[in-house]
Parts: sequence; C-alpha cells; structure tokens
Amino acid sequence: MSQTSFSRGGSVLVLGGAGGVGSTAIQWLAYQGAARIVATASETKLDAVRALGCEVIDYRRDDWSRELAGANFDVVYDTVGDDNAAVRATKVLREGGDYITIAGGTGDTSEFGGKYKFQSFVTHPSGEDLSKVSRAVQDGGLTPLIFKEFAFEDIADAYSLCSQRVALGKIVVAV
Repeated sequence: MSQTSFSRGGSVLVLGGAGGVGSTAIQWLAYQGAARIVATASETKLDAVRALGCEVIDYRRDDWSRELAGANFDVVYDTVGDDNAAVRATKVLREGGDYITIAGGTGDTSEFGGKYKFQSFVTHPSGEDLSKVSRAVQDGGLTPLIFKEFAFEDIADAYSLCSQRVALGKIVVAV
C-alpha cells in the first residue's frame, strides 16, 4: 500500500476482496498486523475470501457503505472502481482516514475538504518492497491465489476470462 494512516492494529475495508489484488491485499494486511479486515465479494466467493482471514460482505446483496456506516476504518482500499465508491467510503472512514483506489480516479471529493485523504495508487518498481513481499511469501503470510494459467498463445482467452470478472485470484499468462 502507499503512504497511509494505516498502522499495525488498524482497520481496513477492501473493496473487491476476491480479485488478484484484493486477495493479496487481505493477506498482506493480516501479515502486517491489521486488527480488522473486512472485504466485499460476491456470494459464490464469500467462503474463499473469508478463509483469507477477514470478515466478508456480499456486495450484491448488501450495501457495504450502509452495513458498515460509522465503522471508522483507517483505510478503504478500492480494487473495483465503482463510480461513487469514494463518496460512499466517507460513511465508513474515520476522520483523517484514507480512501485509496487502484481502479481509476476518486471523482469529485471537494465537498469533504481535508476531512479524508483521497488518492489513486500506482505501483513503482522497488527492490525493497519486493524483498518485503518475498519475506512474507517465505513466512507463509502471503500465498498468491492463481485462478487459471494460460499459455501465451491463448492470451485472448485469458483476457476474455478476465473481463468476465469471475476469477478468485489472478489469471496468469505464462511466457
């Protein structure tokens, strides 16, 4: 994650907990000592996401912003990119909390002034970060979930499956 107000013992809501990034974020947060992790997933993926060590909300059945209103999360980490997720996140964030999205922009959040931090996150290559992730994998705190692997020649099929949004974890193309 980027620079946030999250620290050991903090609480995080992960939007899109069944995807490759979301499932990794859940494990990473648990490894880093999060006290509470809640994730959204669809009904068929609830048990698998719960098994990663978090509470789960069926986003198709329940409105996470209503169900968790006043929960005072330190961070809402959005891997989905719903149109109004940033504004909805203000219902569940503590004052000074962070809304971070990897799936687009934050929209117009000017009405909230400086009450919350809104940011789009883009990764940057870092040997130090890679070393931390490698250590987490070696310690058993992080296990990449691979939904399906494709040969490079079948990259179009991999892309098609990705666009269906049915994967639990990552769709991998081997080179």
